[in-house]
Amino acid sequence: MPNNEDLIGKLTRKLEEYKHRLAMQREKTDDGFTSIERGLELTADSHYKVAVLEELLKNGRVNTHDLSRKLKEEDHGIFYASEFGRACAVIDNYTKNIENSGGTGLK
Repeated sequence: MPNNEDLIGKLTRKLEEYKHRLAMQREKTDDGFTSIERGLELTADSHYKVAVLEELLKNGRVNTHDLSRKLKEEDHGIFYASEFGRACAVIDNYTKNIENSGGTGLK
């Protein structure tokens, strides 16, 4: 990750946005009827973006293999590889100042 204070600030704000989004999604799926698997499926996009951004901001880089194994272990053996790959690509684009189509962008 580039050592750019402006970018780090934007990524930190994006992390808070993703955390808020994830909390709202989890609130909707925590209804006593949605299975763990379905709940994880419905929140995977935000969940993985939060995990990737937290790792990036903490360590300045992300070992995607290690992070994917950690997430799978934490999530009862459930892992959505395609969602994780998309989350990594979105965050990577942000670090390169490339806007993602359809997203809310960095502010």
